[in-house]
Amino acid sequence: DISIGDARYATLSVANTFSTGNTFNGAVSVSAAAVFTGTATFNNTVHVSGAAKGTIITLTDAASVIVSMAKGNTFVVTLAGNRTLGLPSPVTPGQSGLIYIYQDGTGSQTLAYVSTWCFAGGTPPTLTTAAGAVDALSYSVRTSAAIDTTMTLDLKQ
Repeated sequence: DISIGDARYATLSVANTFSTGNTFNGAVSVSAAAVFTGTATFNNTVHVSGAAKGTIITLTDAASVIVSMAKGNTFVVTLAGNRTLGLPSPVTPGQSGLIYIYQDGTGSQTLAYVSTWCFAGGTPPTLTTAAGAVDALSYSVRTSAAIDTTMTLDLKQ
């Protein structure tokens, strides 16, 4: 584990891989490939001069679809029946991302939401129900009990 807190280490300019437990206390600028394979803590500004990328995590299709927010920010699920988007875990204020929701080859699947998922006006939208349809749920965690969401319906390939 490393702790970076002075100007000598303010720029990560060579390819590095950092594992769980690294703490960066000063402003950090990433100008080359840096891979974080676990949790890294940044206690100040982070500037990325290239693309910041995350893996799209596949969610398990079940009666209650659970999002493990510790695994990433972008998720995908294909609904094979009427489902409920359950309470995610862990819920950390400030996290945001997307959940792509696909209809299976049959279509007509519905998605209900536990009360933690908050929609404008308090009414969740109806999913696009055509077979193979794709909708995207954007989310931003406001509090541990409120995840603000918007839905983009009927995305085209």
